[in-house]
Amino acid sequence: MRILLLSQYFVPEITAASFRLQPLVEGLVADGHEVEVVCEVPNHPEGVVHDGFRRRRPVQSRRIDGFTVRYVWVYASPTKSQRKRLLFYGSYALMAMLASAGVQRPDVVLASSPPLPAAVAAMGVARLRRVPWVLDVRDPWPEAPVALGELSNRRVIAALERMERRLYRSASAIVTPTEPFRRDIAAKAGDPAKVSVVPNGTTDAWIEAGEREEDR
Repeated sequence: MRILLLSQYFVPEITAASFRLQPLVEGLVADGHEVEVVCEVPNHPEGVVHDGFRRRRPVQSRRIDGFTVRYVWVYASPTKSQRKRLLFYGSYALMAMLASAGVQRPDVVLASSPPLPAAVAAMGVARLRRVPWVLDVRDPWPEAPVALGELSNRRVIAALERMERRLYRSASAIVTPTEPFRRDIAAKAGDPAKVSVVPNGTTDAWIEAGEREEDR
C-alpha cells in the first residue's frame, strides 16, 4: 500500500511521537509498503527551528531509511500562550494539507494525534484524494491540553470538542492504546465497531535493558 502519515512531530525531534512513529514507519517499509511522512520543521520543545532546517522554503523533503519525510513550515515561538499554540497547531494543519496535495495519491491517510489539528489535515486530504483515513489517538484532545492548563478559553474548548466529534465520525477507523480511551472515543464516534485498542509495544533492546543490574 501507499501510506501517507500526517504527524506534527517526527524525527529528529525528541518526542514520544517520534520515538513511536519512526519504528512504525520503518516496519511498514520493511513489509513492502510505500510511506511518506508530512511533519513540522523540527522546533519542539524550544520553539526554535533546528539548525539545518532554517530555510525559507515552506516544504523541505528528505529521504530517511527508505521513506520520504516532508518537513513543512510552522509558526514556532519560544514563548507559549494559548494564541500562539493555536497558531502553531493551525499552521501545521494548513501546511500539511498544502504539502500533501503534491504527493502521489495514497491508498490510505494515517493521522496521529495529539494535536488534533493534524487529524483535520488528514480528513481534508482524504476527502480531496477520495481515500479512507485512519486516526491514531494517543491522548484525548482537547481534554489533555485543558488538563495541563494550555487551553482555557471556553469558546475555543467547545469548538475543539465539536471538531473532535466530527473527526471521530469521519475517520474510517480509529486506534488508541487503552480500553478507557476506546470507550470514550466510541461514545463520540457513533460507531463503536470502528474503534480498536492497539497497545503500546516495546523492543528486545528495551527488555534487555530492564533486566540489567542498575549502575548506581
